[in-house]
Amino acid sequence: MNNDEYRRQLTVKLNALIAVLEIALIKIEKSMSLPDSDGIRLEKIHANLKNTKAICERAKNTLEKDNKQLTKTIPSGAREYIEMSSADEYRKFQNLPPINAKDIATVDLMDLCDKLQAD
Repeated sequence: MNNDEYRRQLTVKLNALIAVLEIALIKIEKSMSLPDSDGIRLEKIHANLKNTKAICERAKNTLEKDNKQLTKTIPSGAREYIEMSSADEYRKFQNLPPINAKDIATVDLMDLCDKLQAD
């Protein structure tokens, strides 16, 4: 595996971990609002999750900054082509813009997790 592929895989893993941490933070916040919750314990968990998420975000930003310095765009190639189910699907994705932070911010993470668990 080359350095660029390793960075891409690490970025994907960091994105997934950040999404899981965001969901965990939401669940902890909901639990904190319950009348019989252990507030002190939940506050510690919440703080740890927030710190972990911040570390992951810094790592992701560092990887993305390093990637931008190495290359402006990564062209799609044979690997992306063989991952598609058809040539039409490949052409469709070639014409779509890259996913950006604004796109990600509009995703309903709980719904996405439910869909992924259903498969």
